[in-house]
Amino acid sequence: MQKIYLRKGKTVTFTILFLLIVCISGLGCSSSEKAPAGALLIEGNAVKDKAAFTLDELKSMEDGLVEADYFSVNSYGTKGYTHFKGIWVWHLLSKQVSLKEDASHVTFIAEDGYQVEYTLEDVMKEDYIDEQTPETRYKMILAWEEN
Repeated sequence: MQKIYLRKGKTVTFTILFLLIVCISGLGCSSSEKAPAGALLIEGNAVKDKAAFTLDELKSMEDGLVEADYFSVNSYGTKGYTHFKGIWVWHLLSKQVSLKEDASHVTFIAEDGYQVEYTLEDVMKEDYIDEQTPETRYKMILAWEEN
């Protein structure tokens, strides 16, 4: 189970049961519904209503889809590119979820308990750079396909 928190005094939790990469069709579930197995669950104090999305629903959100070769550097300093396909996290939050005005942070929590936090401003960015090709710009995505 992976979770993401958004907050500025309040918290939003995303439960992700599929691949999370470090981040629209109106098909969310109401707070009284149980999320389908394998769904992305968005809930918490900084959202007005809980929402859930299946992988097929995420894939159908054409306006938010991102497919690109993302640059990375591993802990040994090895540089490389990996091709990912997924959905821009900010597009999902801004188009499918009703955020409260004081939401300001997103915390991703992986199924194994690993977590990382970003500001909402970081999630909104469309200009993460590739240090080898500075004119290339990336968005933070939740990816379901690699290479």
